[in-house]
Amino acid sequence: MTSSLIDGVEGRPLVGVTYLGLPWDPVPADTQLVDVVNRAVVLDFDGVRLAIRWDLRPPVERLAVESYGESSAVAPLTTSHDVSHRWRSVIGGVLNAHAWGWHEVESGTEVWAVALRFSNAQTLFIALGELVEGAPIYLPDSLVVTASERIAKAYRPRAALNIPWDEGGAGMQV
Repeated sequence: MTSSLIDGVEGRPLVGVTYLGLPWDPVPADTQLVDVVNRAVVLDFDGVRLAIRWDLRPPVERLAVESYGESSAVAPLTTSHDVSHRWRSVIGGVLNAHAWGWHEVESGTEVWAVALRFSNAQTLFIALGELVEGAPIYLPDSLVVTASERIAKAYRPRAALNIPWDEGGAGMQV
């Protein structure tokens, strides 16, 4: 289950971030506020690796969290980029809270985003979407990643029930 995997890494420091993408994806520049990741964001929490990815089970699209290891299935043409330097503001921080973003689908509700709060007062926001003219929009076949509070709070798909960014602690699970 998505929630129990995140619960299992709370209290662990984040030691690395890897993007799984396509060979033609550009490597994000450190100056960008938002990254687009085509396959998955792999978070390494001191010995436990989790992949956050887009999951399609027609007609439902959702954000999925799964264990990631040497034996994990990887789609053809997938490339791996260690972007830990890109997220040095969160690296070393201990995950101490998280919040889910939910959206309405035909069959009920599904996860569209997650905000991960670290002990170093940083938050990493990962959501379904892409960038159009520099702004995240809900095209859920890839992921957007940001540490910008302004961008995370401004991004709200039409079917979203909430925005998971920490607003004074509201919505965060500890």
